[in-house]
Amino acid sequence: MGKVSAWFPPLCGILFVVLIVVGFALSGDTPDATEDSAEEVLAHYVDDDDKIAVGSILIGLGCVFLLFFAGWLRKLLRDAEDEGGILSAVTFGGGVLAAVGFATAAAFSFAIADVADNIE
Repeated sequence: MGKVSAWFPPLCGILFVVLIVVGFALSGDTPDATEDSAEEVLAHYVDDDDKIAVGSILIGLGCVFLLFFAGWLRKLLRDAEDEGGILSAVTFGGGVLAAVGFATAAAFSFAIADVADNIE
């Protein structure tokens, strides 16, 4: 392994966790649409639009680091498993699926916060 590839992928895993935690902490708790009125839900997105946008960007950035970490983890598992092993592929697929899910949720939150003050 090269010098960068020895320390960068594990760092990506740590950065992913830190960015996801900070991103969700900044975004705050979303109101419960079954218990809160539409005005309260809208007020949450209007009042906290900057925090939600920054949190969503951090989550999206964390997803990039998750992909690098998942790729590294796939390589480690592929090197350790026997011929025809599927654990490395399943692990990488799960990492990609998680990254897509986090990125999609962040994109929806960003979009809602962006257009919330245009709703009357």
